[in-house]
Amino acid sequence: MKAYMNIGIIDARFAQDQTLAQISKLTNIGTLIMTPNQQAASNRIAMTNVGNIITLEKEVSVVHQSGDMTLDDNYLSQLPDPCAFNFNGNVLVHPLKDRTMLDKIDSGIINGNVYATSADFATFASTCQINGSGIVYKEGDLVIPNRFKLNDIELLGIPAGSSIVTDVLEALEELSDEDISEAIGSLKVNTLIIATKSNIRKLVSKIVNYNQVEKIIAPDDHTYYERLTLDESTLEFLPSRKLFVTGTLNIVASAQSVLEHVDSIIASHVSVSKTDADSIRHLFKDVKNIKVRDPKSIQNMAKTVVTKALLEESDNLSIENMGKLVFAKDIPASLIRSNVSNLVNMGKISCTKEQYTAVLSVCSQNMGAIKDDLETDEGWVDQEEVLISNMEYVKL
Repeated sequence: MKAYMNIGIIDARFAQDQTLAQISKLTNIGTLIMTPNQQAASNRIAMTNVGNIITLEKEVSVVHQSGDMTLDDNYLSQLPDPCAFNFNGNVLVHPLKDRTMLDKIDSGIINGNVYATSADFATFASTCQINGSGIVYKEGDLVIPNRFKLNDIELLGIPAGSSIVTDVLEALEELSDEDISEAIGSLKVNTLIIATKSNIRKLVSKIVNYNQVEKIIAPDDHTYYERLTLDESTLEFLPSRKLFVTGTLNIVASAQSVLEHVDSIIASHVSVSKTDADSIRHLFKDVKNIKVRDPKSIQNMAKTVVTKALLEESDNLSIENMGKLVFAKDIPASLIRSNVSNLVNMGKISCTKEQYTAVLSVCSQNMGAIKDDLETDEGWVDQEEVLISNMEYVKL
């Protein structure tokens, strides 16, 4: 039997019946393509987290591409007819001169945003499943997908009076009123504005949808980060003693080192050790959530094995699992009950059948999988299964 895991696309249309019969599991599959006649055979396959299941006849060619791309008349003219496409990334559609070329597209899936003029978008969206935002622009607009980092250097390359359309506008470096007025006619921001207070005052009159878009406004004297881990090395190269972090600030350096390099912290979330929290708490000028880490704790985001020796040395162990966690086979169930104070699982935990009840008893929150499969597989598949994984495209 075969198990497929972490595959972008599986095209099973050309598989023989005996090949399909050998598939036992599909896990983390972006798109599964089958013929209408194969759907009955797929009902016996155990599927977990399969994003799209689409049916196509064999004569339809599949076009697959990952990464941002530009679609224009020349690209469309080279597509096979008929075809179906799967694009993983943002798609910028240049104004089309011949929209009839879209007729060759049987269907399409776009896992990203689509930028198009209103006329092109209507035609394009009628045949495609768009798993992202549709951003309509006017012919002549300057479209900058993803993030536009506005600074003096970028302004030099913008034609005077440009109407700019972008997803995220980042304006954190000092800008002059003169340069902004000369280069920018208007700004339309689809998702988010990140700017200093002084820059937003200069830009607000240019942003046509200012009141409809989310904004993050950073103090002028703070350095902006989306997320940051403060260790001894990072502290040495901070450009500012004042930090503005919109995500999580993870402090792993000693309290003494932090005090030597930092004067102010504004953050959504701060994670700090119990031993250092009180010493640096006065630096937290505006922090929405503070997580104090217990020294007797494990936070796993990859793969970790909990050993018998570790549990014997820890009489009050707290475990947060977001990856794969394995309890060693020689750990008695009684030791798990007595020495694990709390277990939060958002990944996968493997243990023996003897340990299973004990693991469940210490688990306060489970949003993943806890399985007594350690005796047979120590993984996601059974011993009798062959695992095919981590591929972008598989044709059976």
